This record gives sequence, structure tokens and C-alpha cells, in this order.
Amino acid sequence: MDLGLKDKVVAITGGTSGIGEAVALAFAEEGAYVAVCGRSEEKLSRLKKKFEELGRPLYAEAADVGDLAALERFVRNAAAWQGHLDVFINNAGLNIRKYFEEYTPEEFDEIMNTDLKAVFFGTRYAAEEMRKCGGGAIINTSSFTALIPSGNVAPYSAAKAGVSNLTANLAASLAPDHIRVNAVVPGMTVTPLTEKNIAKNRETMLSAIPMRRFAAPDDLKGAYLFLASEVMAGYVSGISLVVAGAKFCAQDAAYGWKYRASEECRI
Repeated sequence: MDLGLKDKVVAITGGTSGIGEAVALAFAEEGAYVAVCGRSEEKLSRLKKKFEELGRPLYAEAADVGDLAALERFVRNAAAWQGHLDVFINNAGLNIRKYFEEYTPEEFDEIMNTDLKAVFFGTRYAAEEMRKCGGGAIINTSSFTALIPSGNVAPYSAAKAGVSNLTANLAASLAPDHIRVNAVVPGMTVTPLTEKNIAKNRETMLSAIPMRRFAAPDDLKGAYLFLASEVMAGYVSGISLVVAGAKFCAQDAAYGWKYRASEECRI
């Protein structure tokens, strides 16, 4: 089915690895013009090569979204690239794992600046550009920690809860401008941000996921394509779409597996 994304301009923060990279390539395959920003020149260069292999153009800019001037510059440049901005994805994220009393004020601010403040102002800058062409779609990458916080990532959990709340708030604020605002809530996804934690706590984490596997970045791309598409999601706004393999959908998340493995569980 044609999702209506051909020739749309899609700008993605943190688009050079993990979920962001998978989503960038998925939009390119749909015929969209993709713009990404990231902090690593090496990752930007690597992604450019992948787009060249696809035969698709890519606008790539080095930017740290925690620097609002750099974030605004990326949004304006992405919109100017093809003369419009149709989809903006606040995806850049930062996490530091510690007991809450061990965070410094500087670390707390760094997490909040990247994970929440940049979403607020990225949405503001993107909305200003989208109004010029009659509307658009904004998609925020939240986290399962917005629903059930993790103890060793208190600032990150709080920031992502803020992202989900902000998504609903801004959906109402921007509806008169024909701008839809939604969020994707990924479950535990194997990315450079999570690899070490998964390696350390693999079995404990899997016990909460009935599908018995972690997400790959490609498992998330369909959610972003759906929410970006006016054809498929033109009346969808203000939601946080959970893509988590049924994580914590029941108190005994492994019940289905136990049921099949033991006759005792059928009593």
C-alpha cells in the first residue's frame, strides 16, 4: 500500500544509529527526502554511504540537540533543503545509569536538555516550518520507562515521562495548524545505548517480555511510518504508541510459555 510518503521531507534527530538509523532508511525506501543530525561525523559519513547505495539523497548535519542553536539550525536547514518540512522526529537520546544520589547537577541537566528540552524546542521549530506548508506530523521517541520507571535511570525515566505528556499537550496545541503529534514508546531495543545493560541483565529483562526477545531497531520502523502517513494515520494524534512485545501486559508475563511447557499450569 502506498503510504503517501514519497517526496515528503522527513527530519530526524539522532538519526545515525539504532532506531534513528533504521527509521531513516525506512523513510528513504518509501521515497521520502531524509535529513538527519547526529554528533558523530563518522556515523554521519557511514549513513551517507548507505543512502548512496540506496540511490537516495541525504541531508546530514553534525549537531548536538542539547545545544538549542544547533538544533534550530538543523531544523531550518532541513526545511530549506527541499523547500518544506513534512515530518519531524525527535529521536536523539542520552542516558546515564546511576543510583539517583550519584548524579551530578551537570549530568542531570545534560539528560534533561537532550531528552526533554530538545523535544520541546525541536517541536516548536518544526511547527514553525510546517505551518508554512499547511501542516505535518511530529513523532517523539519516548521510552517504556515513561510507563514504568527503571530505578537506575531516574532522570531519563522522568524526562521520557515528560515526553509522553508533552506529546499529548502539543497535539492539542498544534491541531489548529493541521500538525499531528504522536510518540512511539519502544520496549527494550538493542541499540548502542542499551547493549551493555542487555548483556548484563538479559534473562531478567526477557522474563518481562512475553514475546521472549528484545526488539531490533527494524521492529520499530513500522510505527514511525504509520504515524507519519496521512493516508494511514491522518486522524491519529496525541497518542503514545507502545511497541514492546507485550512487555508487562500481565503480572506473569511468561504464563503463555509455562502453559505450553507444563500440564500443571493448565489447572
